[in-house]
Amino acid sequence: MRGNATLPVREESSLLSPGQVLLSYQWTYAEARHLYRRTERVHAQEEATDFRVIQNEHTGGIEVGLLEHLSAVLEVPFVYNKRSTNGESFAGANVTGRIVGTPAGLADIRGLLRYWVLPEGTLPGNIALEAGVKAPTGDKKTTFTHNGKTLNNDYTVQPGTGSWDGIFGAALFLRFGPLVPFANGRYLWTPEEDSGVRSFRATVRNTNEVNSVPDQATWRVGCALEAGRLIREAARQEPLGVLDRLSLSVALAGTHVPEHDIIGESDGFRRAHDALYIEPGIQWGPTSTFALYANVPISIYRYFPVIASGHPEVQVSIGMIFSLN
Repeated sequence: MRGNATLPVREESSLLSPGQVLLSYQWTYAEARHLYRRTERVHAQEEATDFRVIQNEHTGGIEVGLLEHLSAVLEVPFVYNKRSTNGESFAGANVTGRIVGTPAGLADIRGLLRYWVLPEGTLPGNIALEAGVKAPTGDKKTTFTHNGKTLNNDYTVQPGTGSWDGIFGAALFLRFGPLVPFANGRYLWTPEEDSGVRSFRATVRNTNEVNSVPDQATWRVGCALEAGRLIREAARQEPLGVLDRLSLSVALAGTHVPEHDIIGESDGFRRAHDALYIEPGIQWGPTSTFALYANVPISIYRYFPVIASGHPEVQVSIGMIFSLN
């Protein structure tokens, strides 16, 4: 799975003055039914497990201008997840029947400072640098009962990791007429080696394996087209804000969970992987201070080097942005 769904860095952020506020909301949905080992689907294991994972994340965000080019960002996610599998498929498992866990609640909150580097007018665009922390506000050890036995939820659906982690990121956009190339990325640095919580499969098999707390990276490179503006100009009409604020985009996106973290030990259970997505999107602003957007990341490549793992083929992100002043 793609991990925590971070809010996108929008061009509107670069226009914030001290005291201005930008509110945002995003719903991300992902469903996985396929298992992969390296790059190949593991059909036999899929059939044996009848594996299913559904992730719902609702994230509210607020960005406040502090100084010229500097803003503070707070992202507050809530999750409702579901993971189910057949108990009989686990070698050495002492449980039978369909195992279903449905953890939900507040996830790990993210707080950052974002700085737009270039003075206004230097280029037809800007570059942002950001740094912050992920706080352990989500529960790292949600459990459920199956046939009278208490099991830990799998770490992919746990609301939190129980660790304070560093966040480092960058973003840029440029304007060339109706074309707006963009790029952004984040790296989650996790000093903790493990969460101290037994993994789901450890509670099924009665072993002492614990969940790892892995580093994670996400990135996106693409281009937006101000399609509404082009349509209006082709029709030789006067500027219309509603139509001009319609844009289409396409991006190449990726996620990376390493086998070994940059700093510190990497023990415990983790699903290291690399994945690539083609991500079409659309954004429309009914007014100059309010915009709606949707993105649909479509998986085109995934690589799980260590263990067969689930991966969603298609995901959906729908959100809105609103400027208060």
